[in-house]
Amino acid sequence: MNEIIQNLEREFNVQILKSILPLKGENTYNTDESGRITSLYLRKIELSNIDRFLDTSSSLTELSLEFCEIRNIKSIKSFNQVKKLILSYNPLLSSEIEQIKYLKELNHLELNSVELKNTKFLQDLVNLELLSLCGSDHLYEIKELENLDKLRNLNLSFNRIDSFSKLSLNKNIESINLRSGKLTSLVGVEKYPNLIELNLSGNSISKIENLENLKNLKYLNLSSMRLSKIEGLDKLYELEVLDISDQLIKLIEGLGNLKKLKQLNLSENNISRVENLDNLQNFEYVLLEHNDIVEFDSKFLNYLNSSCFISLVGNPIKEIKGYVPDNVKIQFEEPNWVPKSL
Repeated sequence: MNEIIQNLEREFNVQILKSILPLKGENTYNTDESGRITSLYLRKIELSNIDRFLDTSSSLTELSLEFCEIRNIKSIKSFNQVKKLILSYNPLLSSEIEQIKYLKELNHLELNSVELKNTKFLQDLVNLELLSLCGSDHLYEIKELENLDKLRNLNLSFNRIDSFSKLSLNKNIESINLRSGKLTSLVGVEKYPNLIELNLSGNSISKIENLENLKNLKYLNLSSMRLSKIEGLDKLYELEVLDISDQLIKLIEGLGNLKKLKQLNLSENNISRVENLDNLQNFEYVLLEHNDIVEFDSKFLNYLNSSCFISLVGNPIKEIKGYVPDNVKIQFEEPNWVPKSL
């Protein structure tokens, strides 16, 4: 076993497993053929700084230190081979976070619940493909990242961003997560036509608009907002997953053009009748839980191309009048129900 690993296990009374891939909830490491550490994943070990790992700086390509009470990362620039860096849930000093700008090989960076005030220090990390800055209470905008043309996946959930105008990103971005933010409208989202996934759950948006330019969108989460009407979705021909649960919606409408839709969540609304779904033949999973449903137009069930699960848990309706094909399973009751999301 590597001496660095042995010393860590002894000092902190932990077990660190050798593994090619990280294991959820475990401390792990891996080495190359000569025994040099190439990856290190540690959690909840009070390290305070990263200096003890300097001997691995020439070989380490993956470094994850979560909940490790790290404040000092002055030596991070020495780890110039690292491609994946995770320093989430640490009290990092803001004056030192900017040292990350020297890691030019980075393609994966997670700084969740780290106190960031700006993202300018990231502007030259041109190899970044995934960036997660979830839960930064003082992050109000994402600026000067237009040059990161390899960036595809961006997680900005639980932040203070209140408008798409506060984002300066390359148009190649494919996935944006702004869950539980401060958005009040969708104005500006049209700047990102290559989006495949968009999560806006938990924002204060009251109208679906400005989505017609997102021709590639396959996943859209608009749950837990202030919507009273399904609208503005008719141009999203590639959409496969749609979550508009926990709203004020009364009518199922505006979905007829979404012929590739496979998963739909309309739970926790004010819907009384299931209707207007006849054009949607690719359903696999439909959630209509905890509405006011008393009527169910079952014609669309006959057109479904594959097996489909439909949940009507928490509604007045307890049976479907009419024929239900064998490939369709409908659930009316569920003990210990909890809200679901897609």
